[in-house]
Amino acid sequence: MSTSRVVATVFAAMTFLAAAPVHAFDPAILESVVSVLPDWPEDSGPARADPQRLEVPEGTGVAILAGGYIATNAHVLGRATEVRVRLADGQHLPAAIVGRDTATDIALLRIEWDLPVPAFGPAPPLGDRVCVVGNAFGLGLSVTCGVVSARHRAGTGFNPIEDFIQTDA
Repeated sequence: MSTSRVVATVFAAMTFLAAAPVHAFDPAILESVVSVLPDWPEDSGPARADPQRLEVPEGTGVAILAGGYIATNAHVLGRATEVRVRLADGQHLPAAIVGRDTATDIALLRIEWDLPVPAFGPAPPLGDRVCVVGNAFGLGLSVTCGVVSARHRAGTGFNPIEDFIQTDA
């Protein structure tokens, strides 16, 4: 799969995941969301730079294609060369890094496990009720709901390429 195809596919999936419409939210979607556990080299990453910080880095990923393909953020991986994922049932599996693009802050992983892939659709309209699924602060999967506050947010300085959906969730 070409890098541009990976970035386009992952970007579309992450845009949807960031704001799944409430009327379409199915609790089974939790099975498609994983915790990403990168193994950072000893000399890099915020967890290693601060000796007071004892926890290991974690992030969120979501199944986007059949065959075990998972989208996550490139900043979650940092300089990691090895990654594991923790499934919703607590099982840990090794993941291969298929690719990453720091300009869009998107990375693609692959595991030898077929996760359910959520149905992706168009971005919800302004004011639509949405739910967000994630692994905030490495505490495990959680769901929070709110509304779409804005669409096509750019110029925030987070990434060189930006097109965010803003929510109050």
